[in-house]
Amino acid sequence: MPQSSANYTPSQQLQSNNTTSGSATQTQMTLHTAQLNISFVPDVWGANIRAVESLDALTEQAQFQLEAAHLALTANVVTAAIQDGSLRGQIDGTERVIKAGREILDLLRKQLSAGYVAETDVLAQETALTQIERTLPPLKKQFAVQRDLLTALAGQFSADAVLQTFDLPVSLPSTLVRKRPDVRAAEAFMHWASAQIGVAIAVRLPNLTITANPGSAAFSVAEIFTPGTYF
Repeated sequence: MPQSSANYTPSQQLQSNNTTSGSATQTQMTLHTAQLNISFVPDVWGANIRAVESLDALTEQAQFQLEAAHLALTANVVTAAIQDGSLRGQIDGTERVIKAGREILDLLRKQLSAGYVAETDVLAQETALTQIERTLPPLKKQFAVQRDLLTALAGQFSADAVLQTFDLPVSLPSTLVRKRPDVRAAEAFMHWASAQIGVAIAVRLPNLTITANPGSAAFSVAEIFTPGTYF
């Protein structure tokens, strides 16, 4: 936008005209000057537009960084919830494997009594089942610790357990990555850098400045806007 300023300068002069007879007369001269200063720099090469664009990009980057900082504060809760869902899935899977192993063991024992399998087959299945069953208590202990961690992160008392349960999905859509604030902040920073390139290119080229200084000068305020006083 053009830049403008206005000023008003009144002046008055009294000149003493002493004569040899001793009489003194005074000559008064009054001048009122009103002036307007206008300056405009055309954005010939788009430097101002790119500069404003870069500032908008920095604003977006700051907003996304603020959003990322907010998410960082809740990252511990999210991580704990993911770990909770992972342990829950491991426990469910282990229990299903143990159930299937017991069914196989019962079947092998029946086959042993009927003489279809050797005792070594039954012993091998018992060993495998025992090894799987030993992995279940540590998982349950770790799951209980994780639930206590969620309770603490939620700001609740230890007696008030978190009621929400979490199950991990098999896959996540790629659009979630596109909405991440750190990714969007990086895009905004790239936008800012691109705009700064445009500003740097425009600075290398010659520019134009248009100035105007209209005004009016008159011997009295009443005549300051009359024809013939403008300049």
